[in-house]
Order: sequence, then structure tokens, then C-alpha cells
Amino acid sequence: MKELTLEEVKIYVLEHFCEYLPECYQKSTLRVESVVKNNQRLTGISLAGVKISPTIYLENIYEEYLEHKSSLCQILRKKANLFYERMKNGEEIMTLLKKVKTMSKEEIGKHLFLALVQTKNNHALLEHRIHRKFLDLSVLCNYEFTVGKELLSIGLSKMLLDQIQLSEEEAFNLAYKNSCARGILRQDAIFYSLVKLEMRLNPELEMPDVHLAYSLDGEYGANIMLNKQFLKMASDRLGGDYYVIPASIYELILISGKIDRSEEERTALNKMIGEANKVAKMEKFILSDHAYFYNSKTHKLECVYEEE
Repeated sequence: MKELTLEEVKIYVLEHFCEYLPECYQKSTLRVESVVKNNQRLTGISLAGVKISPTIYLENIYEEYLEHKSSLCQILRKKANLFYERMKNGEEIMTLLKKVKTMSKEEIGKHLFLALVQTKNNHALLEHRIHRKFLDLSVLCNYEFTVGKELLSIGLSKMLLDQIQLSEEEAFNLAYKNSCARGILRQDAIFYSLVKLEMRLNPELEMPDVHLAYSLDGEYGANIMLNKQFLKMASDRLGGDYYVIPASIYELILISGKIDRSEEERTALNKMIGEANKVAKMEKFILSDHAYFYNSKTHKLECVYEEE
């Protein structure tokens, strides 16, 4: 059977999605809008004319269609079931939001977390969210909570902050404590094994040291790059300068030792990151398209661009 294109899948979903919902929603009208979410522009669909409607993204349906080779009927049946479950949870979410407005700052603070995103791919999102600039990235502040077994988050806006009587500075300070106050630095065992093997084959070969770094707080481990004390500690342990490779929103790769900051080295690192991003199955996990450099003399993180 011929593989459908993205546009063909979009058309099919728009024409048939409501047929997989409970009977009371099968004659509903779909609302279609283009949104920026997790570093990518997506086409979202939701139900028009209802108070609370979840949003599902057509590009995600297409990715699932390509990856699992399932029929669109099977995929839409599963998506419709999940969609309906989220609709039923909507009232609970609204009740929770009303409750948040009556909570103390300490209670609210326990649910605040940071999230890093690429600035250049999220201009529309940043217009409606409080954020801080960090190099070429932006730091968002989210209120996270669970409904049933599902972890959900609400991005904080200035309007919501006014309603809960919290300042931006207070929100970011509370979220920082929950997101990146503690981190871990450890050697990459797989890479270390490969290095030992390579050194046996070629004793004169000089290899860099590779470590993994991530936050022990919150969901997004790459937030540890916001912790200046951690970056300084890593420099002390690694013996000076190092590159930071944003492997994903969940962890960083630190490269130290035999590095020279040459143009060739920078180009090779950024090319490697670009190639890795191309084969990544989920674009929403990508944090950056280039490396960063920690300067042990200035104690600052810098963007790595080949033209420098």
C-alpha cells in the first residue's frame, strides 16, 4: 500500500477525526490553528464551541504513522480515546486553576519549574510567556501538576502572575530552586570504554575526556547549564575549559582535556550536533543546533560559532 504524505494524512484526519469520538461529539466542528510548541511549528486541532478542548497535533500523528506503520484508523481511534479522556479531565484542571489563585506563594512555588527553549524558533510562544534570556536560548517558567497519572504544565504569563499575586522575579527564583539547584557530573561509561579500546589500538592517539551532566531537580536535566556554581565545579574537576554539547533537553555532554578551540574543532562539533539533530526522532527534545564553551578564566558560558 502506498505511503501517505503529510498533507494526505492531514486531510484525512481533518475529515474523519470526529467520527472516532463519542456520538455526542461526532458532529462537532474542528478548530485548526498553527502554533509553535517545543521548538517547532505544528498544526493543532481542537473542538470548536466547547468550553474546554484539548489540542492534538497533526504532525505528531504523521510521525506515529511513519514510525509504527499502523493504519490511520488505529492511530485515530487511540488519539480520540486520549482526546476524550483529556476532555473529561478538563473540569478538574479548571478547578485546580481556581485553587491556585487561593494558594500561598510557598505552595505555588513547589510546582514551579524552568524549561529552556531555542529563542529563534519560539518567537510566537515568547510573546505570551514570561521568560528570561540566556545566551541564544530563553528560559520559561511553568506551573506543573498531575491530573490522574498525566503530568501537565501551564506556562506562566504576566496575566496569570497578576492573578496569583506573584512577581516575575519571585517566580523564577522559586522555579530555579526546583529545577537546577543540584546536578551530577559523571563520566560517560560507553564513550570511556570506546576510548580505552581505541588507545590499545593506537597508543599515541590523544582523546578528549567526555562526561555527562544533568540536573537532579525537575524533569529537564539540561537546566543545569543555568547553575553557575555547577559549571565552575565542573571546570575545577575537569581541569579548565570545556565544551558543552546540548545532547537534549534532558542532559549535556561536556568535552574537556585535549581541546584547542580551533576553527576546525568548532566546525566539527557543530556539524556533529547538526547531524545528530537531523536523525533525532523527536524534535521537541532538541535544545540547540550548536555547541557552547565554558571559559575557565571568565567563568562564563559562550556560544560556539564557526565564524568567531
